[in-house]
Amino acid sequence: MKQLEKMIREELLHVHDDVCVSIYVPPGTTKEKCDNIKDLVVQASDLLRDVFSTGEVESFIRPLASITKREAESFNCSIALFRSKNSFKILGLPISVEPQVFVSNHFNVKPLLEWLQKEQEFFCFEFSRQGVEFFGGDIQGFRSIKTLKNSPSTSELDQEIIQNSTDAEEAVTFVAGNLDNAQEFLKSSKLKNLNKSVVDRSLYSGDYSKLWQTLVERIRRSGVLKIEKALMEYNVALMNGRAESDVEAIISAAKEGKIKKLIISSEDKLWGRFDAYKNQVNRINKQTNYEDDDLLDSISEKVMEVGGQVVVANRKQMPKDKILLAIMKAA
Repeated sequence: MKQLEKMIREELLHVHDDVCVSIYVPPGTTKEKCDNIKDLVVQASDLLRDVFSTGEVESFIRPLASITKREAESFNCSIALFRSKNSFKILGLPISVEPQVFVSNHFNVKPLLEWLQKEQEFFCFEFSRQGVEFFGGDIQGFRSIKTLKNSPSTSELDQEIIQNSTDAEEAVTFVAGNLDNAQEFLKSSKLKNLNKSVVDRSLYSGDYSKLWQTLVERIRRSGVLKIEKALMEYNVALMNGRAESDVEAIISAAKEGKIKKLIISSEDKLWGRFDAYKNQVNRINKQTNYEDDDLLDSISEKVMEVGGQVVVANRKQMPKDKILLAIMKAA
């Protein structure tokens, strides 16, 4: 399992406390980030007054309010802050986010799901007359894993991918360098996620930062294709009576673990309040107190808890007037 997904599942997804605060800070100058953190902490404090005394609020938010200029400056990207009674975590996010604060009995991880969708591990074999250079990377960096000399066999190269993939699913593998030297591997490899479009050495001329940028762009395009594939899968499921777009029906199906794949809008929120006595959700327009929740996040967590998949799309990719879609498990 990828380290990011492992962290989300183990350290954030399953944390249910009386009070959890999630803050997302967009990229910008150090001053802009510090000002955003200050404003968002004030908003969190106002919501916390529903459940804490003034002294308890000040104690709870102290780690959030104490983010220094140096700490903010150390992140040249978006920042996520998570605070519960027994934990505090700060993350740098290599994606753009809106300034947001959530106060609930669980952490809001929806923006992280978009990061997770883009944070795809990949490998690359660079073929040359001297041998094969084996690289690993993601959207944050690129590294050489090892040099394989003496013309390694296709089965040996396949085995390197299987052994080095940290996710249960085999990672995407790219091929670069000399096309002639790569031909045998391309013909006989049994890798399921092998991209057979070779990146010719002339395109990067030994500059591995250029090679990495080229591969990241291909990964980003594959992320768009993943969304398009999910939407096509939804349309097929809809024709077969196994799809749903009604909010109440999706909430009910999520509680029962019936959703195979959930598609949600990254820009939208669905505020609501769960009435435990009536076992129903009351929809509202915005978060006004601690009991209010972004239902898109809550439903996503429910789906992931039982092994379902969540795909994050932008609003333009979703059907008109829809902010979440569900593909049901086969009966």
